[in-house]
Amino acid sequence: MNLPKKLNCNANAIYLTINVNMTEEKWRKFGQFLREEMQKARVKHKEVASKAGIDPIHLSRLVNGHSGAKSNTITDIVNAINELSKSGYKVNLELTLNKAGFTTDDLTTQEAIAGLEDLEPEAQKIAKRQIQAIIKTFAEAKSPSELPGREIFDGQNVSKN
Repeated sequence: MNLPKKLNCNANAIYLTINVNMTEEKWRKFGQFLREEMQKARVKHKEVASKAGIDPIHLSRLVNGHSGAKSNTITDIVNAINELSKSGYKVNLELTLNKAGFTTDDLTTQEAIAGLEDLEPEAQKIAKRQIQAIIKTFAEAKSPSELPGREIFDGQNVSKN
């Protein structure tokens, strides 16, 4: 895939910014979303950048909507915010990746159950039983045609893939 690239430079650093699947307006909205998430967690930009292993200038450009980032960079930023959170607020990784225009079809197990620990104990029990039932259904299927429909609920809409 041939992606559009911009080379950004200042007196301290030269870094490549890759804009993926996003218009400049969408990156601006994503930057605003990320800034608000950082404010909810009460974390400082320099601390997040350091923990995420990126240049503070790159984080600044991202939260100001002047550049994009790869999904792994966004994941590192979210993980850094969550580790450094002074308010106890946790950023939802899947939602953040979706806001950045990335699909989450290839979630890791950890990413798939992110947020489970934030539920009330009774809700956790119910969610775990539902997850187990889904896994059992898929494990018992003898062929893909026996699997349930690929309906996806994204928090607002149900769609079929």
